[in-house]
Amino acid sequence: MWRKAALICAFACLGTAGCRKSTASYVIPAEEASRPNPFPATPDVIATGKKLYDGTDCALCHGAAGDGKGPLSRDLKYNTRDWRDPAALNSFSDGELFYILSKGKGAMPGYADRDSPEHLWQTVDYLRSFARQ
Repeated sequence: MWRKAALICAFACLGTAGCRKSTASYVIPAEEASRPNPFPATPDVIATGKKLYDGTDCALCHGAAGDGKGPLSRDLKYNTRDWRDPAALNSFSDGELFYILSKGKGAMPGYADRDSPEHLWQTVDYLRSFARQ
């Protein structure tokens, strides 16, 4: 199973800078960090975010339960956050999470060219739901 997941991630990352570790500091522009989420966290929005999270590469690294223990994260020894811990999410604004989903960070590729902004915002709402469960 993990080999299939590794292949999927490898193909998803081919040709992107997201698969390389960056030693440069990661700075999110203030105007991006302060962007409000246009989608209220309704059950329908969260359900759509869950479909997107489960249907893309998210769960491979971040775990189906948001615990940061997806098969690739374990196998490649990534230090992914446990989104179930409210403190892990409290340090990020919705705008920052959206920016990271869009542009990528570290080994994580960006999804701006793979999905719509609406879907990325809904994924932010789903990420926040992990800490509320």
